[in-house]
Order: sequence, then C-alpha cells, then structure tokens
Amino acid sequence: MYLDPPYHPVSLSSSFNAYSGGQFPARAQIELAEVCRDLDRKGVRWLLSNSDCPFIRDLYRDFDLHEVRAARAINCKGDGRGQVGELAVRNFA
Repeated sequence: MYLDPPYHPVSLSSSFNAYSGGQFPARAQIELAEVCRDLDRKGVRWLLSNSDCPFIRDLYRDFDLHEVRAARAINCKGDGRGQVGELAVRNFA
C-alpha cells in the first residue's frame, strides 16, 4: 500500500497542507502513524512518503527510513526551486 499524505511543514513558509476544505495538522500525522502501526501488526506492507523533518522521523522511528531528494519546480522564490529532502518510510525490506 502506498500512502501519500499532505506533508508535514518543515518551515512556516512550507505550511501548505490543505488539499481540500480541511487541514492535516500534526494530530492527523500522529493518527496516520498509528494506522501504519496497526497495518504493520496485521501484516500489510506499506510505503509512505512525507517531509524529512525531526517530527516525522520520530513518528516512524521503528520503521525503515530512507532519505529521498525530490525535485520541486514550484516556489514563489526562484532560488527556492530544486531538490528538497523527503522521507520514504516502509515496513518491509
């Protein structure tokens, strides 16, 4: 299963996480991590992507964390475009 939630903001300027009428606050990130632990206990293999920040690293510390560099072409500042750090988290080898 692939999970691609709204990414946790890594700074005040990167806090866009509302793809619909609702928000995806830190509490929702914590709930999603609990769902991932439940899926793991049930033997469901999953891969999740999220921002690479201490909060997300801590939530998923019991799983495999892989740093990924992802290209970003959209930014209000031209020099802010380019590679950003993301995490790929998985519960399988």
